[in-house]
Amino acid sequence: MGAPSLNISDSSGSAAAGVLDEQSAPLILRVTEKFMGDLAAIQKRGVLRVLVTHNRTNFFLAKGRVRGFEYEMFRELEKKSTFKVAFIPVPFSELIPALLRGHGDVAASALTVTPERSAQVAFTQPYRPNVFEILVAHKDAPAITSWTQLAGERIHVVAGTSYIGHLKDINKALVARKLDPLRIEISKRGLATEDMLEMVNSGAFRYTVADQYLAELWAKALPDVRLFPNVVAAQSGGLAWAVRPNNPKLRAMLDRYAADNRTGTLMGNILFKRYYATTKWIKNPLFDVDRSRAAPYLPVLKKYCKQYNFDWRLIAAQAYQESQFRADAVSHSGAVGLMQLMAPTAKDMGCKDRRDPDENLKAGIKYMHWLRKNYFSDDAISPPAQVDFALAAYNCGPGRVRQLRRKARERGMDANTWFGSVETIALEVVGREPVTYVANINKYFIIFSLLLDEMEARDE
Repeated sequence: MGAPSLNISDSSGSAAAGVLDEQSAPLILRVTEKFMGDLAAIQKRGVLRVLVTHNRTNFFLAKGRVRGFEYEMFRELEKKSTFKVAFIPVPFSELIPALLRGHGDVAASALTVTPERSAQVAFTQPYRPNVFEILVAHKDAPAITSWTQLAGERIHVVAGTSYIGHLKDINKALVARKLDPLRIEISKRGLATEDMLEMVNSGAFRYTVADQYLAELWAKALPDVRLFPNVVAAQSGGLAWAVRPNNPKLRAMLDRYAADNRTGTLMGNILFKRYYATTKWIKNPLFDVDRSRAAPYLPVLKKYCKQYNFDWRLIAAQAYQESQFRADAVSHSGAVGLMQLMAPTAKDMGCKDRRDPDENLKAGIKYMHWLRKNYFSDDAISPPAQVDFALAAYNCGPGRVRQLRRKARERGMDANTWFGSVETIALEVVGREPVTYVANINKYFIIFSLLLDEMEARDE
């Protein structure tokens, strides 16, 4: 098929002809036509499309700057090639499907080589060989020497990862020995393995699985995680890039490059120190919930969430993000109370006293409803995404979010999805604040939901 038309924007948002230089905004292709060509066709076109997933290790955008392991690797390849590299952010679960549809030329996001994936795509030589998937626990967990000691325990992993299949294999072995299987909890929204490690560090989750090199890197910044390198979920053939099976020349070129640039732990350490040593870690809201900080506000919270059709646990997570359930919280900008209301917003929502917890909660929930109804109620936007956009608008304003969606649409991205799409534009244009805000609330929402599950289990 013919080459796709490209619509690449510079940092000011104007259309730019051709491929942008290093000082411009990150390359994000708008692919309007499938392209299945091999290396010669890619070289003729002058662009290699690399499918990536945004996370804090491999590909990261902030105010027009690109960072991450996969970015560094392909920028080095670009310097030695006749083509430019364009990065296309997609959800992790879409890496291989998008590749096979012809919407990218390489899938590059720390993909573990597995038999199931190898049946669909052609992997290059691993750039990280012999990767071990190991157990990671909170520091207070007992010493573990075997998976049999975790029979019946809950373990949290990210959707779409190879960890899930390997844990299911472990469960088969446990059941064969007449032991209870692991309770595998799969996160579905906006989380990466790094987030799982953060949650284990905070004590919100007790166990997870991670690639050993990644766990060792992040353990340097997460003091409350405990690694069990001898409790292995799987030893894979390594991490590699994937191409379509009918692109042998592209694969051969990437094989040579991977063989010459295996990075291993050293490069990983360099990248970690360069980009992620100062990351803020989420706090553990269970600490405050267990001590009943939220308890006085839950009846009012549930009442108005029911009235305005919100899951009360999500709004509780938002209140925690805003104020840590401190009714007397006042920000440097003058925002007040549990939902950190500014005076004009409070007035518009009929709140007479921002310092009254009930009034504050009611006005904050009403404002969330107003944002969702007036800006994000289009049927093309799924109900969860409507809430994500309302949260983003609560943080940075509905007008700004509308601009971000428009820019995403101009770049051929999904303007009706926050995670993995509009949030990528937000990172580039606005910075980390709205992205961190929405992501943290989703994390806290998961935690509150799990807390309720545990309470119900205890009751049963």
